[in-house]
Amino acid sequence: MAFHLGGHKQGALKTFLLVTAISGLLGACQQLFNVGRFTKYPYLQATGFLSSPMSYAGVMQIGAFLSLALAFRYPSIFGGRAQTWTICLCNFLGLLFAAERSAWLGMTVAIFAFTMRISKKAFLAGLFTVLCGAILAFQFVPVVKTRLSALSNWRQDVSVTARLTVWEVAVKTFQKKPLSGVGPRNFPRIELNEAVVKGQSEDLNHGHSNIMHLAATTGLLGLSAYLFLVLLPLLGLYRSAAIGASEDELESALALGLYAALISLFAAGLFEYNFGSGVVRLNQWFCLAFYKGAAKKD
Repeated sequence: MAFHLGGHKQGALKTFLLVTAISGLLGACQQLFNVGRFTKYPYLQATGFLSSPMSYAGVMQIGAFLSLALAFRYPSIFGGRAQTWTICLCNFLGLLFAAERSAWLGMTVAIFAFTMRISKKAFLAGLFTVLCGAILAFQFVPVVKTRLSALSNWRQDVSVTARLTVWEVAVKTFQKKPLSGVGPRNFPRIELNEAVVKGQSEDLNHGHSNIMHLAATTGLLGLSAYLFLVLLPLLGLYRSAAIGASEDELESALALGLYAALISLFAAGLFEYNFGSGVVRLNQWFCLAFYKGAAKKD
């Protein structure tokens, strides 16, 4: 309803970002002080009712880039630049301390896409920020060093080897029914003891990649529908995110933030099945609907 009540649009957006900012702070505290864990997965964190680390990271990607866009293009939404940048920082802390490597990849790609829509100078500044941030995080944030160091010997990294095994099964499954797939609920259950967290799961039952999972379960038809659902809004947001595309600062900020958020989720989804998370999809469609509501002329 907030989408059609002009006076409440900003309030709805502010509430959403305040909640994600608080979640980001809680996630950082969980990781730093090892308290309030809601998951049995090593390194990975979740906050409150989001017991899935992937779902938590997905929501934080949306919150992080929406708040970043507002900090650039509509900083007065929270009363001033300092307050808006604080909200932005809290969201990015949640994304960092979620400790999801796929989400980190999505964040990096999205930062480059975000800054390129602003200016070349912003892109160079973004590149410098990412490099410095990565170096500092690797040196001073233990979970970052632990998660990234493991990639230096990827053949021994359970997360990597498990994905390769799952993707091999997904390809073979896709080959059985390439057009329609084997069905959304029929992805093979893979027993891989070294990759299963006791008490959290019994087997691997999804493709650990949006592309792989949807190709195997829904075939080319379902995969095409997924790409359509993702790329069509992305194209529209790309155009709307350009400087000067809209005179409305809120609309411009929403377009830029959602453009980067969708890119982040898409890039992360190459290595995880985040489209299978109802929480991530709900927040994604919610924010797209909010943008469409904000873009409507009163």
